[in-house]
Amino acid sequence: MPHPQDFSGVIPVEFSSQIIEEAIQQSAVLQLGQRLPMGTTITDLPIPKTLPKAAWTGAPGGRKAWTDLMLETTSIHAEEVAAVTAIPDSYLEDSTINIWAWARPRLSEAIAVALDDAILFGLDAPPTFPQPSATGVGGLMHNDYSTPSRPLAPPTR
Repeated sequence: MPHPQDFSGVIPVEFSSQIIEEAIQQSAVLQLGQRLPMGTTITDLPIPKTLPKAAWTGAPGGRKAWTDLMLETTSIHAEEVAAVTAIPDSYLEDSTINIWAWARPRLSEAIAVALDDAILFGLDAPPTFPQPSATGVGGLMHNDYSTPSRPLAPPTR
């Protein structure tokens, strides 16, 4: 039996909202990074080109270092990420456990892992995503202190 191609509308909005919220909680990037509100297609947003850097003054009243804070406009493309699974009717009918409570966090985790892999390591990333450098996500920033002290390695699966 062929798999259907379009699952839009299959999961009620309240359930998909739960999955998205759980994916946000499980994704390292979405927890630690800055999230920008945007539409559902292409949005031109100002993003940091350089971030300010604080420096020690050395003594009370010492000279304060100058720092840059620059923005640039970048087009950001909304991309869809999804995880779909089939649960046989026999599992739903015969099961003594709540299948949805068991499956939902695993679907959320699958989405969180896909996001983290794409953003941090470029694994299975859509073509509109920026490509991380050899040092991982640190190469995406334009300042001199963003490179991690050790290179990031993609996860082994």
